[in-house]
Amino acid sequence: MMSEESYGHIELIIGPMFAGKTTELMRRVRRESYAKRSCYIVKHSRDVRYNSACVSSHDMQVLGATAAVAKLCEVGDAWRAYDVVAVDEGQFFPDIVEFCNLAADAGKTVIVSALDGDYRRRPFGAICCLIPLAESVKKLSAVCMACHCRAASFTYRTVSSEKQELIGGSDKYIAACRSCFVTKARKRSREEAASRSVEAQTDAPQHPEAETGTPSTKAAGAAGFTSPLSDCAAPPLCLGVEAPANDKAPAARRLSVAGAEELSPQTE
Repeated sequence: MMSEESYGHIELIIGPMFAGKTTELMRRVRRESYAKRSCYIVKHSRDVRYNSACVSSHDMQVLGATAAVAKLCEVGDAWRAYDVVAVDEGQFFPDIVEFCNLAADAGKTVIVSALDGDYRRRPFGAICCLIPLAESVKKLSAVCMACHCRAASFTYRTVSSEKQELIGGSDKYIAACRSCFVTKARKRSREEAASRSVEAQTDAPQHPEAETGTPSTKAAGAAGFTSPLSDCAAPPLCLGVEAPANDKAPAARRLSVAGAEELSPQTE
């Protein structure tokens, strides 16, 4: 049975982009190193924004990475020889919860930096599932890059893309406060709706009657003039022609003012 002293713990650093999450992870790793504790540092293999071989912050601080993988299971048991395991950009690893739990249960100090929400403010990856398992959770905030005055807790994407995972820096994202995020999101939504409306009108097939310039019956009535098709709506009438005397039909047609047909008795 594992003794209580052999257990480690999980430290989780979350927040939006440009909040200093990676910088904080580096600070903690260096502090552990000062105490002569060995550190195993993992970064995602697709994160090559600043340096493919190092963990890099937006302010260009670097820390040599021990491994760069797509899944944490790819490191095998290499981490077991170290005292501290640090994972940068934890939201990109699908097995982050299982790995961190395993390492902490094995007595390691596990430090993870990650985005807690995506560009739509939705949970990013499995990070939200890691929160209940962490002994320490620190949420950082940035300064809003739109209004430049309020604290920013969200990441707003400035380029058009529906992909949740789109690696980039200030060329694709800004940190935003609630007010600026909502304002920008609503503006983009209106612009996209207007664009879709224009595309739909452009792609819609033209009505045959509209192509020939002949208005339909319904459209003509709505426009306030007689439709050219209305003459075909009723059978032709013979006005001013008397029926033969020996005709047994006792009624003759007469057009009323309202345009309806009436039957009146025939007089001799």
